[in-house]
Parts: sequence; structure tokens; C-alpha cells
Amino acid sequence: MQQEYLAKPRLLAISEIDRALDNCRKVLDHSRSVGLPVAFMRLVNESAFFNRATPFVRWIEGFEPYRNEMVFERSSPSCYSCEPFTALVNQSRGGIVLAGFAGEAACLSTLIDAFHRNHKVTYLCDASASHALDDVSADEIHRAVSKISEQCRAVLAETTNRETVQLLSVAILQLRMKLNQVADSELKALCDAMVPDDGTAEGSEDPKSQDQRRRALLKLVK
Repeated sequence: MQQEYLAKPRLLAISEIDRALDNCRKVLDHSRSVGLPVAFMRLVNESAFFNRATPFVRWIEGFEPYRNEMVFERSSPSCYSCEPFTALVNQSRGGIVLAGFAGEAACLSTLIDAFHRNHKVTYLCDASASHALDDVSADEIHRAVSKISEQCRAVLAETTNRETVQLLSVAILQLRMKLNQVADSELKALCDAMVPDDGTAEGSEDPKSQDQRRRALLKLVK
């Protein structure tokens, strides 16, 4: 969450960043409100980009860490290039929820490093954005990163402690509801539609009307 990503027309500025940035704010606000531990990762190197001597290495306004929040520094794309971060995750039973920039660099390399260590990472692709690469658009790159994340998560879910997966899934659901402005009552309506409480078999309802009812409710949660 550094100003380099906003510094147009510099090379590493992300053109379509506004929506992702707004979602990052929602994720951060929600995490703080429910008391989840928050960690910030800052890239610092000696090149023309993310150089400590430039203002572009600073935090984006509104994303400054609180005193009780963790701050790490890295010199390579992956968060695992930071030894204190790696040590922390190695000693943590739970997983990581990852958001920020850039999707095809820091996020992707962190996802791959986590996968090789059997660490569970949930990537909030709608709270992230990627750069275009040559003739491939930024949207296409970002979709590819998201697909890789889903594949890694699916493989690790088969070997991860079930209780840990459930706890992390609940936290992720809360974040998704916050991002998409889904109320608790709307989620309950969806659950009620999926599991009828009157004991009536689903087959007794007209299939066409049942499909239409579910399709409308399923729009609530992305």
C-alpha cells in the first residue's frame, strides 16, 4: 500500500486502482473493528522505484499502520523474502488473508512461496489490482493471478486442519459480505432458501421456480 502505485505516469503506477483501493479500505476497517491482527508489508530497494529516498515509498494516505500493528520490509517481490514475516507465519496455525498490490508481482510470488510451505493464503482479488504485461491487459493478468490463487487454496484445503479452515472461511465470508454490502438478513435468506426449514423435499417444488428463486438470492454473495 505504497504511493508508488498511485504515482502516474511513473512506470509502476496502476491505472485502474480506485475500486481495489476502496475495497482495501473496507477490508482494513473491518479487520480493525473485529480485532484481527493486521500486518503491513513495505517494499524498499535501491532502484529508481520504491527507493527510500523518494516520497513514493511512503504509505498511501489512509493506510498508515497503527502503533499496535505489525510492519515488515522486503527487498524482493515475495513477502517471504522478509525473514521476520516468514518466522511469524511459520509459527502461526491460522492462515493469511492477502490484499494489496501488485497482483502479478508481490501477491503472486507470495502465494507461490506460501503454497510450497503448505501455508494457507486467501487472496482477496477484488482488494488488489495488477499491471498489464506487454500485449496482455491488466484485467486478464489479474484474472490469471486469481485462478492460480484458487488452485493453490483448493489443494491446501485437502491437507489443512478442518477446524482452521472453517475459522478462516468464516472470517473471509465476513470480509466478502463487507465488500459487497451484504446484510446478515440477506445471507440468512440465502441459507433459508438453500435448506428449507419445513422438512419439505426440494423435489416437491417446481424446478423452474426453484431455480429462479435461488438464482436471485445467489446474487447477494459473490
